Amino acid sequence: MKTFTQIVLPIVIVIGIVFGITVVMNYSGPGADRRGDDVKLVAGHDVLKFSTLVARADPNIPQMKNWPAFYEIDQHGHFDFWFRNFNEKPVHVKFMGANCACGGADIFIVPEVAWSEYMTGSAIAAWPGLPASPLLAVANMLQFEAKLEKKLLAEGSKKEDVIVPAAPSSDRPQLAMLRFNWKGKEPESPKTLTADVTAQLEGQTASALHFESHFSVVPPFEIFSPALRGRMVPFGEIAPFSSSQRDVYFWSRTQPALPITLAAESNGNDRDSVTWDTPVALSRPEIAQLAEMLPESPGADAILSASRVRVTVWERREMEKDGRKFTHHTDVGPLEFAVRATLQDGRPNLYSNVVYGNGLIRGDIRILGSPTGDVIDFGQSFPNNSPRSVQVDLVAERGDLDLELVAAECTPSYLQVDLKPIEGMSGQKRWRLRVAIPADKLFGQISGSFIILKTKEDPPRRVRIPVRATAHESSR
Repeated sequence: MKTFTQIVLPIVIVIGIVFGITVVMNYSGPGADRRGDDVKLVAGHDVLKFSTLVARADPNIPQMKNWPAFYEIDQHGHFDFWFRNFNEKPVHVKFMGANCACGGADIFIVPEVAWSEYMTGSAIAAWPGLPASPLLAVANMLQFEAKLEKKLLAEGSKKEDVIVPAAPSSDRPQLAMLRFNWKGKEPESPKTLTADVTAQLEGQTASALHFESHFSVVPPFEIFSPALRGRMVPFGEIAPFSSSQRDVYFWSRTQPALPITLAAESNGNDRDSVTWDTPVALSRPEIAQLAEMLPESPGADAILSASRVRVTVWERREMEKDGRKFTHHTDVGPLEFAVRATLQDGRPNLYSNVVYGNGLIRGDIRILGSPTGDVIDFGQSFPNNSPRSVQVDLVAERGDLDLELVAAECTPSYLQVDLKPIEGMSGQKRWRLRVAIPADKLFGQISGSFIILKTKEDPPRRVRIPVRATAHESSR
């Protein structure tokens, strides 16, 4: 029941509202049954009167304000171009072509009885004081659409001429609608889909009509954080016994709700160091505030749904596994992780998006002599046939602390790593860490490389130091 009220019902209401507003603006406004200046003329004869030939979202035009101009890859979309035939004779309509094979078209003829019943239903739904008026209006619109007579105009390579009936009388035009269909195609970007149609009265020259639909192909949802720097959310330095929090937002222009699941991804043991609250759906006022924060905001009206998650990175936290409680310690040193959000909307291939985070876990060991901070950095690219080495000093913040190398966990395995104690100042304990890359081992940029150390205490604390290096092919 919750799925219906949160997902299905909003979709039905939005579709009904868009369809109904379009009908009302085209056929129920002033002069709806009179010939206008925008009637297309051919050899002195009226052919078909369209209210517009261009579909483009525009908040200043009522029938365009709520049109969903955003579609996902492989999602079907359409725009309804409503028109009237004032002629005493039928009009032959032919689809000439579109600028994309993903485009097609249908024509829907409005039976007189369907139009009469729709107007009666609209009057009932608008009766003052009815508590269910919005739902009645939507139901009336959907019933009206179901009574339209659909005629295929173009689908793939198949094309059929359609005859639009003559006006029932001199003061009542034949109402109809041309639905321009498409399917969202890669890449995700703004699109302009065009189609050419001719309308012809018997014995007259055909009138050429050029239609345009402007929309965008977008992902099912996007990710934003006020702390975002490029694609990374920095959590800063995290001291012992502390944590760092950031708010992350998920928002969508196509999904009326965001049933997402989250999972942490990391090279080390940082998965257990990252937690998050249950996603909270944003209200419309909160969505408006979010829209103001987005760097390239589509506007609050274009955001169908959004939720907020508070992500926390812990220096240490209490955990329970297999009935055993214990304290998890995050590796001391720089950390990088990702939180993957997956949309659980029932599609065969689930869509996911990723937010990346980084930070620095402070502990009782500091690195001295590294120009890039808490990293073993080999500097500029060097010839791959030449061995290289880097050394830094490590200092303990506590006098009772001892340190050892975990050689089996250092990656990649060809690294030559040596850790030796050296004399410190003022009683401080120090070690010299030397890392070497042998000749003909590294080609290109090193990836996922870490030096792993461990404190000699109970429980021991791991220290993880990233390694950066790039080697290019030597000219020999």
